[in-house]
Amino acid sequence: MPPGKYQVLFNGAPRCHFKSVQSGGRTLNTESLEVAECANLDLLMTFSNNAASVTGDVEALQDQPGHSVRVLLISEERAPQWKINPAELDQSLHFSIDCFRPGKYIVFATQEQDFDIWNNTDFVNLLRSEGTEMELHENQHATLHLKIIPKDVTDRIRQQLGI
Repeated sequence: MPPGKYQVLFNGAPRCHFKSVQSGGRTLNTESLEVAECANLDLLMTFSNNAASVTGDVEALQDQPGHSVRVLLISEERAPQWKINPAELDQSLHFSIDCFRPGKYIVFATQEQDFDIWNNTDFVNLLRSEGTEMELHENQHATLHLKIIPKDVTDRIRQQLGI
């Protein structure tokens, strides 16, 4: 493979999460793996079937359709472009996100349909108080009750940040 920076991605096996990558006894940063010219890397990739999961419901806003709401699970430990797990709500405003990597997360219920905006750290930090923070370990499950962040609130934050 040509020299350069790479990301190691796990395409997913049923009910598993990507735990780590090691080479020569060292744990590597899977977000930015640098490969030198003529490098020979023996990678040990570890997967676990002890994933975390979360379920819950969303408190409906008056006169707002539930189909316009998404639940976002945002990792606080991963690179921004890989941190969002979206979940759609069913007709009873329940959601479920299974088989994700254990760690620290903040969970939002939002009417904002542009997922890319949630990669903006300033945007997320300004809405942090509207979300629910949680930390899940291997094989752990959480049940949450979330309040919707209305679209006018996310629009106001966008305007404030000039995005």
